[in-house]
Amino acid sequence: MQPVVELIPASNAPAPPSGTRPGWASGPETFDQRNEIPVLIWGGYQYWTFEYLDNRSAFTIVACNHIGNIVKQWEKQGPRYIWDITLQRDEKTLTFWGQGNEKLTVKLDELCINEMQYYSLYPPPAVSLIPVSQAPAVPAGLYSTWQLESNETARKLGVPVLTWGDYTYRVYEHPDNRLAFAIIAFNKNGEIVTDWEIQGVRYITDINVDVPNKRVSFTGQGNKTITRTWDDLKVGEPNPNGAGFDKFANMEIKEMPASAAPALPAELTTGWATGPNSYTESKQYLVLLFHGYTYWAFDYKNNDNSICIIAYDSEGNPVKQWRKHGTRYLWSITLDPRRKTVTFWGQSNQTVVIGWDELKVN
Repeated sequence: MQPVVELIPASNAPAPPSGTRPGWASGPETFDQRNEIPVLIWGGYQYWTFEYLDNRSAFTIVACNHIGNIVKQWEKQGPRYIWDITLQRDEKTLTFWGQGNEKLTVKLDELCINEMQYYSLYPPPAVSLIPVSQAPAVPAGLYSTWQLESNETARKLGVPVLTWGDYTYRVYEHPDNRLAFAIIAFNKNGEIVTDWEIQGVRYITDINVDVPNKRVSFTGQGNKTITRTWDDLKVGEPNPNGAGFDKFANMEIKEMPASAAPALPAELTTGWATGPNSYTESKQYLVLLFHGYTYWAFDYKNNDNSICIIAYDSEGNPVKQWRKHGTRYLWSITLDPRRKTVTFWGQSNQTVVIGWDELKVN
């Protein structure tokens, strides 16, 4: 089914359509006719070129079937007296070379006569069983029933994964047991590019592709099935500023020595405690790493029951800060990836809870 260009004797050409004639030159600077003609062969059709009798700067492409009948015709502006055709398979294009080496490049999908030809260029979605060992890390706030140690079937047969073009689609469940599941699209580098929240079914057990109707069905608990069209699952260019691009970016906690703390604004002071009821200063601080920034938290010199969180760039420059009331004398930080919150723990276990989105610099 893959397109190829072959040399075919000129005597095998179909009859020229009305208003056209053969004009296959043997080179870019000659009118000598060649005896073997470059012809595209694709999906059971032969694609021949002809010149116009009125000598316009154009040529026609005709597709003929196995008995030589023309089934479709295209007029293309530009070169004439076509002498060569080259196929760029990776680019999915065909280049026609004419008089004076003038050329015209045509997308192969412009020459499709049936869906099978189109699918030979752009394969439809397909489901494959991928070993559990090849599964990426489960995105924050989700889990996979197929990757559970207790799922012997998946571990024996593999995890059903939808592949389409340059993307791999995996399904995940929600820990809060909601009646929904998530579809995550990964690129070739294993990076998340977008996601979908699908309501109405959970605990997905099977994925099926309906090629004639261009749909994908997801079957879950109680054999309940949800379908989506291929258009619903198309992946656009990721937007670095969009929610889908970094929705599953993880916030991390890192321990740093107190001596590494940056210079502070005049109203702030350093000093972490070793516990919720301790006045002993810790020699280690906890910092947050998020989207390329490092977040330090400090107390105010006026002993206000508040903390100041400052985001620093990779050069150590402060770029944004937040004042949060509710605790002081910090001793710990914890993360909740599912809810995407960070909790700062201070004196007497008073806390400040902040959503990850609030701490975005941009």
